[in-house]
Amino acid sequence: MAFAVNQVAAYASKLKVFHWTAVKQILRYIAGTTDMTLTYRRQEDATPVELFSAADWANNTEDRKSISGVLLKVYGNAVSWITRRQTVVAKSSTAAEFIAASIGIEEARWVRMLMQTLMDNPLPAIQAHIDNQSTIARIVNGRSSDAQKTIDCMFFGMKDAHKRGEVDINY
Repeated sequence: MAFAVNQVAAYASKLKVFHWTAVKQILRYIAGTTDMTLTYRRQEDATPVELFSAADWANNTEDRKSISGVLLKVYGNAVSWITRRQTVVAKSSTAAEFIAASIGIEEARWVRMLMQTLMDNPLPAIQAHIDNQSTIARIVNGRSSDAQKTIDCMFFGMKDAHKRGEVDINY
């Protein structure tokens, strides 16, 4: 739903019939799911902090900026989700996935640090699930080949977190 709202919101100032139809569909979905709730239970065997990230690479024909999607789970419960248009135009799907993973890892590291402080207990590495094999290989093997400084800064931040054992990278 967050993605659909994000897409429609981009046209709020110049809404057309197609967009209004989408808004009504979102509202019907909300009206039809008012009896649904989120229930949070600590699952002892679940990973303390788990991250899923993906990117929708360059599908917006107006500016070709990709969309980052991030889901953060704590002990198996979704606690944070992000859908955000990227601020730079990614030149490849790998670059778009780097940006999405960087957003997610930044959020997950903050949550992990907060949990460790509150629990006064070390936690295992964040389990980060990244939707691109090339991005994973570059983070794990420590190679950056993108020319953009923005991507490189994100790359080195994720690489450092992986080397320090704060994050385990998975597909």
